[in-house]
Amino acid sequence: MSKQQSVVRQPGFLALWIGQSVSAVGSQISGIAIPVIAVTFLGATEWEMGLLTAADTSAFLIFGLLAGALVDRWIKRRVMLVADLVRMLAVALVPILWFFGLLNIYQLMVIGAVLSVATVFFDVSYQSYIPILLPKEYIGVGNARLETTGQISGIAGPGLVGALLQV
Repeated sequence: MSKQQSVVRQPGFLALWIGQSVSAVGSQISGIAIPVIAVTFLGATEWEMGLLTAADTSAFLIFGLLAGALVDRWIKRRVMLVADLVRMLAVALVPILWFFGLLNIYQLMVIGAVLSVATVFFDVSYQSYIPILLPKEYIGVGNARLETTGQISGIAGPGLVGALLQV
């Protein structure tokens, strides 16, 4: 059996791969849909879009080093699960607030900031989890599978977002 086939049989890898696949598609949806919703449905100005973009990306600068220091002390799998749960709940707030007619640009900014902070913690944990999860000889194959999934979601994500926004 080749490494390509047997990496899936390593304890925990298949669950990580499936979870990461779902998470990657969700990240594509939130990364594209939130700015489109801000402009199209909420009529965001240039200034508001700048603030939304800053909220979406500033956590890496502000919390990156802190997240690294904290994640080194924590259980990486748990951090990834909590971060993904926070991201899922934050994204779920958008259609809920929209449905009740309560969504505004400032709420999108807060949601974007929450997504950004959760992503920082997830990414730091994720990068250091693979060497813990897999034996040394499977790390390259495991990373290749995970990266392939990420790239596929990057290709398929925009089309999926377009379809969802039409609904």
